[in-house]
Amino acid sequence: MTMQDRTSMENPDDILELDALKVVFPSRDREDVAVENATLRLQEGSILGLVGESGSGKSVTSLSILGLNDRARSSGSILFRKKDGSIVDILRTPEKELEMLRGSEIAMIFQEPGLALNPVLRIGRQLEKVIRLHDRSMKREDRKRKAVELLRKAGFRDPERICRMFPHELSGGMKQRVVIAMALSSSPSLILADEPTTALDETIQDEILDLLAALVRENGVSMILISHNLEVISRMADSIAIMKKGLIVEEGLKDEILSDPIHPYTRRLLEMAGNMEEVIHEKRFTPEEEYIHTSEYGYITSTHRILRRSR
Repeated sequence: MTMQDRTSMENPDDILELDALKVVFPSRDREDVAVENATLRLQEGSILGLVGESGSGKSVTSLSILGLNDRARSSGSILFRKKDGSIVDILRTPEKELEMLRGSEIAMIFQEPGLALNPVLRIGRQLEKVIRLHDRSMKREDRKRKAVELLRKAGFRDPERICRMFPHELSGGMKQRVVIAMALSSSPSLILADEPTTALDETIQDEILDLLAALVRENGVSMILISHNLEVISRMADSIAIMKKGLIVEEGLKDEILSDPIHPYTRRLLEMAGNMEEVIHEKRFTPEEEYIHTSEYGYITSTHRILRRSR
């Protein structure tokens, strides 16, 4: 069976499977490879942490899952299991069908919540518009009630008051809670959270992470949590994938990665946890050195760990 013919997943418990994903951004005089041969598995109801420095390909990977890299040339496959049990390959799904998937099946929480909110609309009105986008049959009064309930789920003690406010009247943490409420509005089965706490101070970060973890567990939602902060990932994730320069260099269960890292880059991230700046500015390899360095270890998975231990 060719990659193009795949219509089933290797693991029936998976909700998402990426196989040999390659994303290239062509320009007039060259091609920039943003993601190379990425392979990932996400089990239903679990959290996968995708870790790497800026420019490693994390966000491009998440946008590919949403089918939003329209200027890129992509190959491989991205299989997603819908709520009705059917499986689609995102890379080969028509745009009209992708529009129906976005929000209703796969939702996104972006890094900067302020950019996701309309500055001239009250919060309640914005939530109602998102709700109506995925359920046009719902009456307005029902939409209002649902908006209030979503804000309550997102941790607001007085959601009716928040509905009457404008985005500029909210703090950064409150805006992020509103964006989380929007992401939950149509009960998606998969949430992509791209650096959801980076713009917040440490205390608010903890609150948002606790909220996300609770919502995932309570609603049975699957999540890919993207971050450059390994400490954040280790707190939230069930499994971890490490990206470097477009490559997933290591992947496994959280305990495996944290207690028995194999790839040198993973070990370096653990040594410098909480201080990614030092990792980013460490010695850079030339392209030839990088290829040799990566080829020596390859793509490390849980299977490789078992084989290594059995030697």
